[in-house]
Amino acid sequence: MNTGLLPRPTMRSIVKAMTAQDLAACAQDVISWQDKGILADGPLQALAARFVAETGISEMDSMQQAEAAVLREASLRFIAMQAGPRADHQ
Repeated sequence: MNTGLLPRPTMRSIVKAMTAQDLAACAQDVISWQDKGILADGPLQALAARFVAETGISEMDSMQQAEAAVLREASLRFIAMQAGPRADHQ
């Protein structure tokens, strides 16, 4: 049944749609947060706040999801860049 409502976004879908520049800024926030234990107002916190506003989940859950999704997507993009055209296919 179509209720006319759009599906709720997932953190993964939001992060996957980020530009490389935005993803890098969020990844830097995650790494800084992990290293120093302090999270300043920045792109990661803005991402988590957006997700809280769009889904209604708790801020803590949103931050955990943001951290995991950002690191995953940054890793996947890095791997894809490094793989490039494989030598045995040239």
